[in-house]
Order: sequence, then structure tokens, then C-alpha cells
Amino acid sequence: MSDTFTIEDNNRTVAAKVGRPIHITLSGNPTTGYTWTRFGFEGKDELSDAAMDVVVNYKASKSEPGMVGTGGAYDVTVTPKQRGMHMLELVYARPFEKSKKNSPTFNLRMDT
Repeated sequence: MSDTFTIEDNNRTVAAKVGRPIHITLSGNPTTGYTWTRFGFEGKDELSDAAMDVVVNYKASKSEPGMVGTGGAYDVTVTPKQRGMHMLELVYARPFEKSKKNSPTFNLRMDT
């Protein structure tokens, strides 16, 4: 099984190992104000906790010279730090907006 997942893997349960990174690739466009972040951690720089390290990086898609706002992909790297069943909940939202109830989400359960 691959350790790289996409939106098609939303709501799956996967086998994971402590210390072994899992990568999730999700499309997005931060020029709109929307970003993928860990649910409950919106607007925070630190996305890790006792169960897992979480790092989110963005890479813009290649575009024609002079084009802006074309979008790209987020690479979310999750490294489990302890054994057990862990849930990663990501939300695609504007961190400065309060309500997230209609925002797209990505959930991955990790059996570590």
C-alpha cells in the first residue's frame, strides 16, 4: 500500500507505523484565502500534537508567465508518534472565518 494519499482516500482507515511519514496531496488555491489545515488548529502555526506531527506545504502549479492565482497542491505530511488509532481531520477553509460547517474536509484514520 502506498504511503501517499489523495482526496479519493477521504474517510479511509489505513495502516501506519510510528515514525513513518504519510503524505496526502490535496489541490487548493491559497490566493482565494482558503487553505488546507488541521481541523481545530485553524490559524495556528503548529499543527502537531502528542499523537502525530503534521506539516502542510503548498506548491503552485506551473503556469504561463505573468499568470497569478492558478492554484496548486498541498502536501500534508503526517508522522505518527505513538501507537493506537488516530484520526487526522483536515478542513479547506479561510482561517479567519468562524464557521467551517460547509467547508470541504478530508479525514484519514490511521491504525498505528
